[in-house]
Amino acid sequence: LARWLVVGSVPAAFAGVFVLNELGSGDEVASRIKTLLGWALIVAAVSMVARALLSARAMVRSPDAPDAPEPTGPVPVKRLATVLIGLAGGFIVGMTSVGSGSLMIVMLLLLYPRLSSRELVGTDLVQAIPLVGAATLSHALFGHVDLGLTTSLLIGSIPGVYFGARVSSRAPDVIIRPALVVILMASSLKLLDFTN
Repeated sequence: LARWLVVGSVPAAFAGVFVLNELGSGDEVASRIKTLLGWALIVAAVSMVARALLSARAMVRSPDAPDAPEPTGPVPVKRLATVLIGLAGGFIVGMTSVGSGSLMIVMLLLLYPRLSSRELVGTDLVQAIPLVGAATLSHALFGHVDLGLTTSLLIGSIPGVYFGARVSSRAPDVIIRPALVVILMASSLKLLDFTN
């Protein structure tokens, strides 16, 4: 699954950086991109909540129905749809650096409902390595990287990612999915400047 995401996301990340460079660094362009992403994240969060409510409602209507068996073996990969998710996510990451951990994981959740939250998070993190590497290389080629700021971010983010992955690998879906919704909503409110 991660491999097919990368097939779409890596070239799309290069394309996103190129398009961003062609659009220029105007405040109006950046503001419009942030607004679109903010609303996209709100839609993603609402869709996760709606899906959870529909699942709960279905269980209430048929409480005697046996629980769905746990999936065994690998989940069949929908190649074209997965590559398209990679393309969309990679393009957005290339332009904004947002999308790898927010939009893509929601699209994966909708496409692969049988995957547990832990598998979704792990798959998303694995595909993010080449995706972010491609976007970083592209931005570096255009001279858009501040190494001092990057170093400071890495000092905090590397241990944060490690501890977050440890928690995610042990926490049940009933904790991870609401946490994803909260993160998506907080990110969208920040992008839409509702937190100011």
